Amino acid sequence: MNALRAVSADARLFNLMGQSATVRYVSRSVVNLSDRQNIWLMLCDARMGGGPGTILVEAGSGLGGIVSVGETVSIGGSCVAARAGEIVTWEGAPRWTPEPPFGVGTGAGHRVTFAEEIVGALGRFMARPLISGPVRALREGCLELSPPRIRRAVAELVGLGPGLTPAGDDYLGGYLAALLHISGDDLRAGTARKLVAEAIGTAPGRTHPLSEFLLGEYRAGMIPDFLSTCLRALLHPSTAQGLSRSVRGVLSHGATSGTEMMLGLLDASRDFCLEPDS
Repeated sequence: MNALRAVSADARLFNLMGQSATVRYVSRSVVNLSDRQNIWLMLCDARMGGGPGTILVEAGSGLGGIVSVGETVSIGGSCVAARAGEIVTWEGAPRWTPEPPFGVGTGAGHRVTFAEEIVGALGRFMARPLISGPVRALREGCLELSPPRIRRAVAELVGLGPGLTPAGDDYLGGYLAALLHISGDDLRAGTARKLVAEAIGTAPGRTHPLSEFLLGEYRAGMIPDFLSTCLRALLHPSTAQGLSRSVRGVLSHGATSGTEMMLGLLDASRDFCLEPDS
């Protein structure tokens, strides 16, 4: 058989030279392989674009049919070979090194921006016109550490919106959860968290009993696992995949609840993160 020619290859794959791999998936444009250490290699038609662990093959070469699922291939110095001979060769092809995983070695500001883009694409913003004014007032009050302004804003937000957990409550929950997470490294965030928690405590009976119970959990520092997971990915070194998965996990809750909780996390992170512009 005539080997297909690669037009570029991830340079890190050359650590796999001399090893065998198993074909895991075959289509007309993609062949996925994995070695004994479960390191994955993708042979991909150049029209589909590259990525980590990818060898791009000349467009239209026709990857489908060159190997079968379950077949063992060998990775040589400049080719992938099957029993019938070389199937792909990258001799002379440019080698490139992908960017490191998103967020590793970067500041939290970059991760917040990345998460904002996901929320902007997937979020549901029906309640925004209703709560945007009190949200702005809450953030301003927290930045000023002004108890009167925070109390007024919280009084407007609690119970604001339809449903068992109104949008105003969802936003407060997300904002308070982020303040709790950040407060270990930021005294001002800790003070803001205390003031918001106290203000929520002065507004009993303003919302649905279920939502009032949940706000009480946030006040006591009891944060749902899905929010804690997202905050860890958002405010500490993480990967694009891990951060995206955790943001989508938050967004999956309710009609607008996930969106408002996520916006609360992001706003508090913007307002009090130690590296907001990094």
